[in-house]
Amino acid sequence: MARSLGSLGTPHEPVALTFDYFGVIIRVNENASDLDLVGFMLEAADVEVVDEQKAMQATARYLKGLIAEGDWDTFWRTAKANRQTLPDLLLLGERVIEALAGVPTTPPSDSVGGRPSTHSKSKAASSSQRGKSEADLARRALALVPEARADIKEFIVQAQEVRQAAQDDGGATTTAARMGIVG
Repeated sequence: MARSLGSLGTPHEPVALTFDYFGVIIRVNENASDLDLVGFMLEAADVEVVDEQKAMQATARYLKGLIAEGDWDTFWRTAKANRQTLPDLLLLGERVIEALAGVPTTPPSDSVGGRPSTHSKSKAASSSQRGKSEADLARRALALVPEARADIKEFIVQAQEVRQAAQDDGGATTTAARMGIVG
C-alpha cells in the first residue's frame, strides 16, 4: 500500500492584474500563472521546425491563456489595429509572466539608498536590475527547452540579445527593426 505524502500544493489568490494596451485596459486571466510559459515551452518542443501552423497555434493558445476571456477579442482587435508583430506579442506575454512570477520588469528607483556595487562608468553599470532579471528569465527558459530543440534555444538567445540591445540604446531602435522585421 502506498504511503501518503499528505496535503501538497500552495493555494494562490486569483490574479487581479490589468495593463494599458494602446489606450484600452486589458485584464490578465485570473487563472494565469508562470506555468502558462512552461506549457507553451513544452508544446513548442513538440512542434516540428517546418510546421509553422502548429507553432502559431501554440503561440496563440499561450497568449490567449494570459488574457481574460472577456477581453481576448478586444485585445486581438487592438493588436491588429496597431499592426503588432509576433515579437511584440511575445514580449507582452513575457511582461505578463514576469508580473505573475514576481520578477521585476523595471530597474529599481535611483532614490534607493546604499552604495552602488560598480563604478558608474564601468560596463556593468549599463546592466540594470531589469537586464539581470531578463537574463535570468532567459536562462530559465533555456533550461526548459529540450537539447534536441536547438532552434528554440537560438530564438531565446536572439530575443535576449534584442532586449539587451533595446536596454543599451535606451529604446531608440524598435524591436522589429533590431530583429530585421522592418527597415
